[in-house]
Amino acid sequence: LYEREGLGFLPRLNGMFAIAIWDGRDPENPRLHLVRDRIGVKPLFVHDDGQRLLFGSEPKALWPALGGCKPGMCLEAIHHYLTFNYIPAPWTAYEGVLHVMPGTWQKFTRGAHVQTRRWWSLAVQHEPDHRFAAWAEEFMALLDDATRIRLRADVPFGAFLSGGVDSSTIVGLMARHVKEPVKTFC
Repeated sequence: LYEREGLGFLPRLNGMFAIAIWDGRDPENPRLHLVRDRIGVKPLFVHDDGQRLLFGSEPKALWPALGGCKPGMCLEAIHHYLTFNYIPAPWTAYEGVLHVMPGTWQKFTRGAHVQTRRWWSLAVQHEPDHRFAAWAEEFMALLDDATRIRLRADVPFGAFLSGGVDSSTIVGLMARHVKEPVKTFC
């Protein structure tokens, strides 16, 4: 898709992902694109010290390339933690290690600044007015599809029944798409 449509393919993706695309088609201007899913389910961390670019799905994936040691603590992130009781993205506890923000892509090229663009935003989603029945039908279709695509697995799966309507609904939808009874736990 990238070769055919460039980064315009991103809205066509359905699901959670973190993607790295190396585009070396133009040897004079090779580039690396790092892309994160719409709401940031899959993490993606980056460290760019001007000499090298490192990225991974968790900060510790970067440590071997940094000589096996963690970078120092990011004082700004620690300040945020002490103020808000969490570290807001894009900061992490480690100096020079940042999140790629949800719904964005970053382009890295030699000798150029990082270019970051938002490719998706909840705030700009416009839905047509529907009557309640149409909204309910669309919601169930989306929930059914979301459940179905998450049943692709190499390992057995089950569901936790909490006693609420949501977990019971998910198990009911799972049963539509599998041959064996759904294993449930409570």
